[in-house]
Amino acid sequence: SIQSVLKNCCIDGFVQNIFKEDEDEADNTSPSKPNAGFKIISGKLTKFEDMEWSKLPKSAKNAAKKLGFDQDGWDNEGWPSCEENWWEDLTPDEQKAAQDLGWDIHAWDGKYDVDWESLPADIRKCAKSIGFTPELWGEDEWPDALYKSWEDLSAKQKRGLHALGYAYEWEWD
Repeated sequence: SIQSVLKNCCIDGFVQNIFKEDEDEADNTSPSKPNAGFKIISGKLTKFEDMEWSKLPKSAKNAAKKLGFDQDGWDNEGWPSCEENWWEDLTPDEQKAAQDLGWDIHAWDGKYDVDWESLPADIRKCAKSIGFTPELWGEDEWPDALYKSWEDLSAKQKRGLHALGYAYEWEWD
């Protein structure tokens, strides 16, 4: 299957699992669940927010360091001062480092505040996997399943939100 071929893939120099097992969703066959069976993407797509510092690929650690992260800041949901800047105010080196971690101008500045069709295809898949539809997205509405505190979200939901640019609990609650 295509999924088994893509299990271990190299994207932009990062060897990563594209389809991450969804350990917190026991029943992936329920028709009431959005995109049942879709395994949400991890690593660069989630801005590596789902990984501890010790598990980051070397290139991701180097990029994080260029943005001002260290292990303590990364593992304890800290943010360097550049996080307060708009994309255009980042230095070229900071923009490159952010891109190496999976950020782009839309995620950095506005959590993909663009219309559905303008979303990158991989981000659209992640949005679908956590319950977004083109209609909800277009009306700036959230899926019912996401109306809960960060600590009550499943690991799958958190990874999907990481992909949309939500990094931590303090950005969500």
